[in-house]
This record gives sequence, C-alpha cells and structure tokens, in this order.
Amino acid sequence: MIEKVVKSSAQIICVSSFNLLSLFLLSAATLLMTVGPAEAYIGPGVGAGAIIAVFATIIGLVLLFVGVLWFPIRRKLRARREKNREIDPESAK
Repeated sequence: MIEKVVKSSAQIICVSSFNLLSLFLLSAATLLMTVGPAEAYIGPGVGAGAIIAVFATIIGLVLLFVGVLWFPIRRKLRARREKNREIDPESAK
C-alpha cells in the first residue's frame, strides 16, 4: 500500500492514499453543503450572453471545419480540373 506522510500541527501522521482521498472528498462535501444562497439578481443579460457564446462556439467550429478540411479539398479539386484542361482543352469547354 502506498503511504504518504502528512505534517500537521507538529505531528507526523501516516495516511494511506485512500484515506487522504476520503478526507478530501469529505471536506469538499462539507464546504459545498455549508454555502448559503447568494441572493443576487442575475438578469437577462447573462442569458443572452450565454446564448451568444453558444452560437459563437458553433460558428467557430464550422469555420474550423471549413478552414482545415474544405479549403485543401477545394484546392486539390481545382488543381485536378486545371490539369484535365491542360491535357484535353477541347473537352473542358
């Protein structure tokens, strides 16, 4: 079993990693249960900002797709089309 040494209040306590994790989770749960309500008004601006942020993320992902995938594919298609025109200019018309 892996053991860690924790110095607290001038005492050396050997705590296993499982007990250390349990202590952390218990402390986090206690802190979350003792938090009181904020009693603050958020307002409609936060909702509108969240919607705009979602749309901006979607648009950014679409533009990423276009920039990374579509433009190189289009460049290769144009190069192939121009190569076919050089080989047989009569059939390209």
